[in-house]
Amino acid sequence: MEQGGKLPNLMIDGYNLIHAIPSIASFVPSDLQRARELLLLKLSSYAARKQVKIIVVFDGKADDFPAQNPQPGLTVIFTRGEKADQKIKELARKISQKKDWLVITSDFDIRYQVESSGLKSRSAKEFATELEACTRPKKAPKKSAPAQPEEKKMTRRDLDWAYEVFLKNKKD
Repeated sequence: MEQGGKLPNLMIDGYNLIHAIPSIASFVPSDLQRARELLLLKLSSYAARKQVKIIVVFDGKADDFPAQNPQPGLTVIFTRGEKADQKIKELARKISQKKDWLVITSDFDIRYQVESSGLKSRSAKEFATELEACTRPKKAPKKSAPAQPEEKKMTRRDLDWAYEVFLKNKKD
């Protein structure tokens, strides 16, 4: 979703996006911190490739999470008692350059609120597809087998020469 050739910066509902990516969502029941780390790694790679700023908002407090931003290109916010939904709405109201931002969430209320204030939004599932495609390791091009020299067909003259050599060697 480009605006005048420039991609918009992103404000992301972190847990919505985690649940929209099955490979990351599978960590939620046993290791929520790992799920967040994996998401932030993907988002950092996306930010670097697309040259955009990304704000990721998570509900709650940062359990065992570094105080400084762990990945370049990202601002990570933990709401500490406030719902992520409320924080996203608050941040959206404060953005002055509305056309430069896109909100990623699956919450219809948030999407309605931010779009009413002039921002655009996309569902987490829709963005997850783009994120996965953009951050998937590129496959190395298949190496083709070295070209085999074209087999030379023997002419009658070649056969006669070979036969003469054979007979000569047989006599020796």
